[in-house]
Amino acid sequence: MGEINRKEITDYVYQANKRLSPISKKNILTNLSVLFNFMVRRDLLEVNPVEKIDRPIVPFQKPHVLIPTDFEKLLRTCHRNNWNDRLTIFVLVGFCGIRTEEGSRLKWSNVQLDRQIVEVPATVAKKASFRNNSIPANAIEWLKLVEDKRRTGSIIGPTWESQLRSAIVSSRISYHQNAIRHSFCSYAIGAGWPLADVISFMGHSGSPSMIHSHYRNVVSEEDGKRWFSLVP
Repeated sequence: MGEINRKEITDYVYQANKRLSPISKKNILTNLSVLFNFMVRRDLLEVNPVEKIDRPIVPFQKPHVLIPTDFEKLLRTCHRNNWNDRLTIFVLVGFCGIRTEEGSRLKWSNVQLDRQIVEVPATVAKKASFRNNSIPANAIEWLKLVEDKRRTGSIIGPTWESQLRSAIVSSRISYHQNAIRHSFCSYAIGAGWPLADVISFMGHSGSPSMIHSHYRNVVSEEDGKRWFSLVP
């Protein structure tokens, strides 16, 4: 590993893998940098050869979001079929900014309607940082449909990915990966939420300027307010 230099890595990324997309090349460099930084911290290397390699420019792509009527259709499909676990996850992601993976690890006890918060323990949060997300008024109404104070254990089972996918297919909506989380951020900014609140809800480590530039002007203020007024 100590014999690998900057030129060899550059040739590997930009020549041997020249057909890869810019984001794939960037991911390769990021992963290699993590590895070499680890070796530097362990005094196995003096410098990280990836550090000064230029990263490829990743063209901006407008995030895919669900239109409010499609999200309402998805939630109603879950309610009609008594898919309470799936309904809860979609509500937490779409209205509270929780990551889908985080939601899949939450327990019913983490959803506290009396306090109007959902707890995201450090053991669940992607960034290992505890946070309490407020539950918007419209989300409270959806969660009241499935509230059962006797419930314990996880909100959804270990096959949650296939369960959520099945619900999306059954609702017959236009959907792209992570569209519900992208929708939360886009509609929250569109509705006029303070940027700091949006970032806090998402548990995001990105810079405020990056979040703002990526998600602003994706939806209108009218649609933002419409999203957070969806009720059963």
